[in-house]
Amino acid sequence: IPVYNYVLIHKSPYQWIDSIRSNPMDFEQFYPGALDDLERLCRIYTEFHIYWKNMGKFRNIRMIKYEDLLLKTADVLDGIKDHWNLDKKNESYNMPTHVHNSAREIDWDKQFYTHLSWAEVEVVNQHINTDILRILQYEYIEDPSDRRLRTKHVEADRESTSQLSFDFGAD
Repeated sequence: IPVYNYVLIHKSPYQWIDSIRSNPMDFEQFYPGALDDLERLCRIYTEFHIYWKNMGKFRNIRMIKYEDLLLKTADVLDGIKDHWNLDKKNESYNMPTHVHNSAREIDWDKQFYTHLSWAEVEVVNQHINTDILRILQYEYIEDPSDRRLRTKHVEADRESTSQLSFDFGAD
């Protein structure tokens, strides 16, 4: 069986729901009616990440937070390169200035907060899988005054934990 290397870039469930609602592309084709059903979106998010967690027992998977990729691009890319002993073709990386199918310029004041209402956040909190949040290293939004509901809540100087490799064999 050939062994492939995978990079899974993920968002928090709150950001993921915002993202697919604002730019559903072909999501509705595969999951008709799901965009308006938060419980179903939570199941889709959970099932997707459980699948990849389980695949980690058989494949070499590197999980990376989306916000780390945007904020610490060179560090994340160096982590991938080092993890798989890849050669760097150039001295520096050609850093992206925007993300395909996203706004042309990243609004750093709004990049990491959610547009979900507090009632919607509570539905997500009730239906998202706690183990998946823990594995992906996200926390619940538990308070309506949480800054993530309105403004960016990413500490630029905090060291990233997304470049850790997961030991999927241990349960």
